[in-house]
Amino acid sequence: MISRRKLLFTSATTMAATVAGAINPRRLLGATRSTPGPYTPVVTPNGTTLPWRWEDGRKAFHLIAEPLVREFAPGFRVNCWGYNGQTPGPTIEAVEG
Repeated sequence: MISRRKLLFTSATTMAATVAGAINPRRLLGATRSTPGPYTPVVTPNGTTLPWRWEDGRKAFHLIAEPLVREFAPGFRVNCWGYNGQTPGPTIEAVEG
């Protein structure tokens, strides 16, 4: 079992290392790649990536916001906003360059 003192020490050490630049928190979360190279697509758990097509040398996405009814649990339906027929909406993925 971890003690409160150990937890606070570990948290403080991690924060100090992050501020100093030794640890990139976005890298820990898998949000960015750490080295240049080929593009790696984002993986969205239990979700989809929004399809796109080239228009005039740019990526074009087709996104429609609409009211939906989502069933979170059997018999528990909620009116909510969604995109392209789903909630949460699809991941919009674009890469600079």
